[in-house]
Amino acid sequence: MSLSPMYPYDLEFDLEEHAAHAVSRRGLFKRGAAAIAGGTFAAQVARGQAAASNGNTVAGTKYRAFIQHGTTASVEELTMLPIQPQQVVVRTQAAQSCYSLVNSLGNAPVKNALAVGHGGVGVVVEVGSMVRRVQVGERVIVPVTPQCGQCFWCLHERADICRSGTERPVLPIANMKDGTPVFGNRGGFGEYMVAWEEQTVPVTTNVSAEELSVLCCVGACGLGLALRRTPVDSGSDVVVFGAGPVGLSAIQGARIAGATQIIAVEPIRARRELALKLGATMAIDPNVDRGADLVSKIKNLCKGPAARAFAGGRGTNPANWGPLFVLEAVGGDRFPPKVEVGPDPTGVEVLQQAWQVCPTGGTVKTCGVGQPRVSDVMFPAAAWSNAGKTHIPGNIAGVNTLRDMPIFVRLIEHKEFDAKSIATQTFPIERAREAIQTAADRTTIATVVTYA
Repeated sequence: MSLSPMYPYDLEFDLEEHAAHAVSRRGLFKRGAAAIAGGTFAAQVARGQAAASNGNTVAGTKYRAFIQHGTTASVEELTMLPIQPQQVVVRTQAAQSCYSLVNSLGNAPVKNALAVGHGGVGVVVEVGSMVRRVQVGERVIVPVTPQCGQCFWCLHERADICRSGTERPVLPIANMKDGTPVFGNRGGFGEYMVAWEEQTVPVTTNVSAEELSVLCCVGACGLGLALRRTPVDSGSDVVVFGAGPVGLSAIQGARIAGATQIIAVEPIRARRELALKLGATMAIDPNVDRGADLVSKIKNLCKGPAARAFAGGRGTNPANWGPLFVLEAVGGDRFPPKVEVGPDPTGVEVLQQAWQVCPTGGTVKTCGVGQPRVSDVMFPAAAWSNAGKTHIPGNIAGVNTLRDMPIFVRLIEHKEFDAKSIATQTFPIERAREAIQTAADRTTIATVVTYA
């Protein structure tokens, strides 16, 4: 899955340094974090001197959240701190356990206590004095990637890489019982989330919180792979590498777009079977058809409508065969799964195969994360330069959250996107660790933490 740079769970870094650095680089956000100047923010928050909000303050409220601290992670009782003028407090209804969160189980030590969870669904209970996007009482989706609407990338129709994701400081949002400050942006694995305004998307719907939580990350990523930034053409052939929650969402997106043939490549039998129910026309086990055999098989399945190049076909040259859209949703394993293991746990081989299976004029869209940082994918220089292939990399697969979340909600409402088949297992907050471990084990599709 694709992570916003705002929440780099797989990195060990100093959040206080990040906060100071972010504020000094962008005057745009100084008003919302004015108390940080001089490095005194943490102390001021502890004394309750942060700017006043809308009068319905929940500062001082005690609540439970899943916290990563040091080399451990556990559910802790916290005390809410006052919020900043451009922050929002959301009472959480549900939060999906993205696979990219598995490092929060404690295998990657952190210097500062972190509120786990990069998204969720809930109801606004407090807004800062400068917030205009949402109001108290509104239902909101808090997605993994923000959309401020006024940074360079938002103004260039690339809100999927909105600058506020890296420029907003990561601040203390609560204290643990011993007074330790807990940092976070969002913190979906808690009874309350604290988010910046641009991290919220208001929605008006009766769709269940469990279904909506899928859109916070994996569902939006998958739908984005198929429907955003060079969307799948109606009548085309599509291959989707990976049938986890992102891949299954991409398969549904390809079906919604009108793809004629949708080939799922997935080592886990149960996921292949579900892929066929959700729109795939064929499911291939990469442990059976491996390496070059897999590439050859897919290319031969996607020769186009006619053999003769001058009769609307692609001709007899195998270089021109293959799916016009290749959607990658695999990434690297961070925990050994308790189900069928794929042929390459690094996720690098599938990136190579995605390029190889793509024909001249085709499009490769990638969204997987977690590959080893020292690994490389090799391309023939001439083909990279002149083969006419298009590569589109992920963050949230080109989704602009303010524009697209309401559209995706309607797809659920109208039974076009089956979110229930993605959110397959729910857990209460007390079992948050188990929810993340189950996602790491891949024994279900996606897990969701729900709140009464």
